[in-house]
Amino acid sequence: MFKDKKKIILLSLSILVVIIIVIVVISLLFSNKKITFEELESRMKTAAQVYYDTNKKFLPTMDGDVVEVTLNKLIKEEYLDPIEDLIGKEVKCQGEVVVKNVDGKYSYIPFLDCGKDYTTIELYNKLLEDNPTVTENKGLYVINNDYVFRGEVENNYIRINGYLWRIIGIDSNSNVKLIYADEPTSSVYDDRYNSERESNYGKNDYKISRLYESLNEFMSNEEIITPDFKALLSKINACIGGRDINNEDNTMAGECATTLPDQYATFITLSEYINASLDTACKTPSNYECQNYNYLSTFENIGSWWSITPDINTSYNAYQISSYGTMKLSSCFNLADVRPIVYLSTDAIYRGGTGTIEDPYVIFSEDKNVE
Repeated sequence: MFKDKKKIILLSLSILVVIIIVIVVISLLFSNKKITFEELESRMKTAAQVYYDTNKKFLPTMDGDVVEVTLNKLIKEEYLDPIEDLIGKEVKCQGEVVVKNVDGKYSYIPFLDCGKDYTTIELYNKLLEDNPTVTENKGLYVINNDYVFRGEVENNYIRINGYLWRIIGIDSNSNVKLIYADEPTSSVYDDRYNSERESNYGKNDYKISRLYESLNEFMSNEEIITPDFKALLSKINACIGGRDINNEDNTMAGECATTLPDQYATFITLSEYINASLDTACKTPSNYECQNYNYLSTFENIGSWWSITPDINTSYNAYQISSYGTMKLSSCFNLADVRPIVYLSTDAIYRGGTGTIEDPYVIFSEDKNVE
């Protein structure tokens, strides 16, 4: 009997020792687990949010205002552990978290510079790194000081908040121009009474159109345009000038002769669509060849979609891109898909992806895991 009790006690002690060893090993593993530089950026963002939650008086008060808190300050005031403790090696890093007021809400954008070990890279720089400019075949071209994707390119997809966009190019201010490539809504260009036609043919004055209203509705959808996304957008002057169907000027001069200033979003002009084609016969909106060698003619779930450009010869027609990729005049009261264009500022940071539809570029880490 005594021996049985002794065996039970020894067995219990052995099990207890094993449990203690397992707990110690697990603790050591987790205590020694170090994070990546990308994870450090995420920690910086969280630390900055806690810092400003404690110090609300330092937050930017006006829409569009920006403040920043440095990496050193977050560490010094113990909102973040020392870099070497987090990374697991001695490394010199500088950085800051930029905070922007967007319609009374706040976005937090971390920037990190650890020299040769790691540096936060802006999206526009990543695009230029991945796409050396070309003068023939599909790729990134230089047109009027802008970088423009042309041809049947397949590596200009980007996913933001789970929605697909395509990258049109990079403007002279290093803003990245995107066009919405996910499931679209539809709208008339306009359906108001037109005295020229004595009917509700609509009016092709964009700034007072239903299409403009639909764009504002799209931009108010916080599922697609979240505050963090909107904080990264640059305002632009939307080109709303009219065009003749046989006009061969694709420099944007005519279409940009009239503009609507300070816009967060716009729609494509005919010149932008034409310049995306590599077919040498694509010169005017009337050329059917413009659908050739043109990635903008190959949207998923494609239907006819509106350009922003009105007909210069009438007050009731505007241009659509047909489901076949040709440009056509259409009465403003007709329905077509809505594919807005936005401009990502230089604050947009590359977080992953190669630009293909299977592996789009991402600027928010959470988009990496979207299927």
